[in-house]
Amino acid sequence: MESKDTLRKKYKALRKSLSESDIKKESERIKGHFFSFLDSKSQTCHIHTFLPIERLNEVDTLCFLDGIWERGHVIYTGLLDSEKKEMKTLRLVKGSKFEAGEYGIPVPKKTEIADWRKIDLVLIPLLAWDQSGNRIGYGKGYYDKFLANLSEGVERIGLSFFPPEENLPSEPHDVKLTHVITGEGLTNIR
Repeated sequence: MESKDTLRKKYKALRKSLSESDIKKESERIKGHFFSFLDSKSQTCHIHTFLPIERLNEVDTLCFLDGIWERGHVIYTGLLDSEKKEMKTLRLVKGSKFEAGEYGIPVPKKTEIADWRKIDLVLIPLLAWDQSGNRIGYGKGYYDKFLANLSEGVERIGLSFFPPEENLPSEPHDVKLTHVITGEGLTNIR
């Protein structure tokens, strides 16, 4: 089994090879599958999403925001606190304007710290994933800490441009995904 560091390098290189057109097209396909899933979850109200780091060619979740608001949901995102090594939760308001924050992550210009306990669905960035719900992120641990605090029933959905690896290395503190969405569709892991 490849190490997490080897897998990170592999998937960063794969992402780097994607064109702007590829990213836009696949992000739209992922968005379509996400909204089909979301429309089947009538009880879901509070959605936490990552905002894409453009230089890392992440799935463009900014194109999801208007559709989420149109469905009447509340949207949250994370704000990294490097000093405390944690992620704070911010509520996004419709029409939010963004600026580049730490690591190039878009941060709303107007911030409002929110209660993370209301969240019932999280969209999670990842580099690689497997059919067991393991994921490889960037290795900073922000999402594992954040996800560990949420209730067990929260939907934890990874978004990926790539199919799963057969098996990924995992550690006891790693929090598993419940679903992954790619351009091909939704994989239910639970």
